[in-house]
Amino acid sequence: MAKKKLLIVANNCPWRSWDDKILELKRWFSLKVDLDIELTHTKYSQIPFIPYSNLVSDQAHIPNPEGIDYKWYDTYISPMAQGYDIVLFVLNMSQWPSANSFRGWRVDRTFGAVELQIGVNEHEQFKWGDYTGDGFFNFARHEIMHALFMITGQEDTTHKWWDQSPEKLVNALDELVFPHASDADQISWLKWVVEFLKAMIGIQTEINRIKAEQLNAEIVNQPVDRPTKREFCLAIQEMEGYYAPGENSRYPKGSLAWRNKNPGNLKYAGQLGSIGENRGFAVFPDYDTGFAALMRQVEIACNGKSKVYSPDMMLFNAPYKSPHETPFVLPGFFQVFAPDSDNNDSLNYATFVAKKLGTTTAFIIKDLV
Repeated sequence: MAKKKLLIVANNCPWRSWDDKILELKRWFSLKVDLDIELTHTKYSQIPFIPYSNLVSDQAHIPNPEGIDYKWYDTYISPMAQGYDIVLFVLNMSQWPSANSFRGWRVDRTFGAVELQIGVNEHEQFKWGDYTGDGFFNFARHEIMHALFMITGQEDTTHKWWDQSPEKLVNALDELVFPHASDADQISWLKWVVEFLKAMIGIQTEINRIKAEQLNAEIVNQPVDRPTKREFCLAIQEMEGYYAPGENSRYPKGSLAWRNKNPGNLKYAGQLGSIGENRGFAVFPDYDTGFAALMRQVEIACNGKSKVYSPDMMLFNAPYKSPHETPFVLPGFFQVFAPDSDNNDSLNYATFVAKKLGTTTAFIIKDLV
């Protein structure tokens, strides 16, 4: 059985019933996962809320949704969750906006524990049609299910069953498929490696700079071919891992890019044709629409109509210093498209794409045809 570590951060919730509530959660999830639950308390008096306007398509019907300010959560709650798989921030209802009838969100925006939030009273009774149950138990298990689906990478069926009846949420639990022990060990090891690389991002960026200087010095005088924008976008699609179910054993339900029909893994920015967002990435109704959005982004980068891309960008350019030794960055295309600060390796990305195109990393994007 899979085992996951859950941290509950209870804000101004000095409830006598915590032991019973935690035991009820553990029992319900024990059909599929062993939740190792720890509880800690906080006493923040002011919790800032902001509009949650960019919702995935299956929640677009929610009127005026609000949730905890992302920056505040990242600053005060996320650091507490190091070493955990999931963190659930529980607010006493006295601190939750009274006009907001939706009192639970998965708001994961940082690497590490999947981040959740709910607002509830200690003895609140939750009602949904003919069903009545404990408020904390129902809000918590709903959001934890979202987190577990995110961890396994499967299609999230929480709302599919919940909308029929909270009692049917057990069907979603039954659908969870966790990796085998050997795979889980490998994933855990890879996660540690990624965490380490993220902590060392400054060193990695400097290594990239040195590599790029050496690489550009070697190839600057070499002739380059003129690949097409479509070939360029297809190379990005391959690098981003656009896998349908059955194409890659790591993604039995298809990769996130495939599920979002977003071959470029474009961050959501209200793109033409998009129907919402999922985990910060744009969601499109089909592959052709998603690929067209990627092509448009590359096109405006090449013709100088973009605010963040210059047509003179190489596939990769290293940071340089001015004659006065004041550091500044001349960003290459992939330092903007897939920045190192987002846990990418922009030099590796550019090298991969250049190799697929049969050219070099000195290729200038305005030369795409």
